Amino acid sequence: MEGDRSALREVRAEWGDVRGAGARGGPDGWLPADLGQGFRGPEHVGKQREGEPHLGEGPAPIWAAVAVAREQGRWTDPRVDVLTYRNNLNKIAMTAVDGRDPWRVRCCRVEGTLVLDIVHLPERTWPGSDRFSYFGYKFEALATAARAPRPSARGTAVDETVEFVGVSRLRLGDAVVALAAEIDGCRTGGSYVELKTSRAPDEVLARGAPWDPWWFAAGSEACGRSQAVARAAHKFRRDKLPRYWFQSYIAGTPEVCVGWRDGAGMLQYVASYGTHALANACEGEWSPWTCIRLVHDVLAWLGAAVGDAACDCYADYDPRARTIAFSADPTSYRLRDLLLRAAPSDPVGPPTLM
Repeated sequence: MEGDRSALREVRAEWGDVRGAGARGGPDGWLPADLGQGFRGPEHVGKQREGEPHLGEGPAPIWAAVAVAREQGRWTDPRVDVLTYRNNLNKIAMTAVDGRDPWRVRCCRVEGTLVLDIVHLPERTWPGSDRFSYFGYKFEALATAARAPRPSARGTAVDETVEFVGVSRLRLGDAVVALAAEIDGCRTGGSYVELKTSRAPDEVLARGAPWDPWWFAAGSEACGRSQAVARAAHKFRRDKLPRYWFQSYIAGTPEVCVGWRDGAGMLQYVASYGTHALANACEGEWSPWTCIRLVHDVLAWLGAAVGDAACDCYADYDPRARTIAFSADPTSYRLRDLLLRAAPSDPVGPPTLM
């Protein structure tokens, strides 16, 4: 629900560092909680992903939000070099640490601004992937519920279509970027929180021990952990932690709240981490600034390649060749036309400016 500030949900105060330690833990004994409860049930509203070739709204709501900010003087400097959803920058940044997935970005130049649109490519799936995705939405629903959930997690509806999107203005080198990002929740004071779920090793859960995978190195047996647990920690640090950090950092979100679950989808405990601490803890395994630099360089290269072209242009990443290729379709102006039709008076309203 872009532009509807009521969709920005407050994370309950007690959802910070809470551990069940193998028993009913947390306020009102809500741990463990079943993250799979309600999957595909009557209280589950799934998200319909927009696909090709339909553009949907694309980045039009961001364009409208920027227009409002300029008209109302909330952005004293009206300059915007790049306008995009965070998803595009996520894909570019993660190429620096995990280049296995192809991606495509649609773009054009409109009124001096390089505009990027999301293109959904077929994703790798595996048995049960929809259920694992549901675990994340269920965790968000529980963490932002007005009342403490029952231990079974029943009665907490999951609506994947409700989201709050904020637009922030940031600099990447010399470029001024208008960035739209979905915000999972906020604290009482208004600071944003990224909510994530991840599986903790069964061996750790059986001991009732905290699972802090970034505080010990791969292959280490520190703190009495086995080689198998250390390998799991390394995999988490390599595959998930860069995504947690970048998504939060680029959107100005200072806190990542992780719900640790077991293999059956039972939420065992919750831990909160500072965004900057995540990057500092992984020195030597991946470089946060390599991710940022790649985003900067790709945007600069793409801006030069597009030039003043208002037609639909594309950047395609090929993981086999490890290359990004540029192409243009001089017969199509769909993205430009979509933006120029966008009106700040849209009945839903533009995303909220941060």
